Amino acid sequence: MLCQFKTNKKAFIVSTLFLFINHTAYADSWQWQLQTGMLHQNYQEIDNQQLTTDGILNQETGNIPQMAISVSNRLDNQRIANDWIPYGTLDISYSKGSTDYNGYLQSGNDLTPYQSKTDNKIINSNLAFGATKTINQNVQISPNVAINHYQWQRGLEQYDENFRHTAVLAGMVVDWQPLDKRPINLQATAQLGKMLDSEIDVPKLELKQDIGKSNIWQVGVNASYQLNNNLSLNAGVSHKDWQYQQSKVENGYQYPNSDNKQMLWSVGLGYEF
Repeated sequence: MLCQFKTNKKAFIVSTLFLFINHTAYADSWQWQLQTGMLHQNYQEIDNQQLTTDGILNQETGNIPQMAISVSNRLDNQRIANDWIPYGTLDISYSKGSTDYNGYLQSGNDLTPYQSKTDNKIINSNLAFGATKTINQNVQISPNVAINHYQWQRGLEQYDENFRHTAVLAGMVVDWQPLDKRPINLQATAQLGKMLDSEIDVPKLELKQDIGKSNIWQVGVNASYQLNNNLSLNAGVSHKDWQYQQSKVENGYQYPNSDNKQMLWSVGLGYEF
């Protein structure tokens, strides 16, 4: 099962969601989006002891199906300094599928080559607040800050590992309509932040340790086509990158440094009212 939040984190997330709900009570416009996509996972555990020739203990790669829902609102009548329009966005995604494990089984300093399949369940949620400013009739910019929570259940053949982290990010969204009379919008996003905390929990090994507060960044591009006043189609691609750090030794076990890269390809349907 996935890791449980600690009590103080529950209170933080509940209060943040309350802020979002209170914010949306004054919303002038809403947009809902349903998306489906393929998440390409590239996960590597790093050899800190120089036991391998390439410095990698194992690598897991593969494409994992994903479903996502996004809810956003904009306060058109609550402008800041007459130019900036506040907005809020909540994104939640769920990914489930297998990846290919290619690496080693380790016992002390002894390594045995090993290949298998890893089962993955990933829940990712992102809550952002920002403001939009119109630069000209074709361009808008939207700086924002976000709180991100990530949970990953990594199902190895021997046991399950449960990862989680919470991060704060700041970023920018740029919207561009290249044709004045065509309902086409191109969007670029970028976010950079830092983890507030992270944890690995392996119940079978009785290992539960902090795995660092590393930087995290993500970029993406998206294109949408407005079908009518309410409905739109969209497609996009995004990349996300972060690391987990080596844990302390507990009950004879230690988690190594790791590198996590994800590429998401998605399509979706939006409804605005």
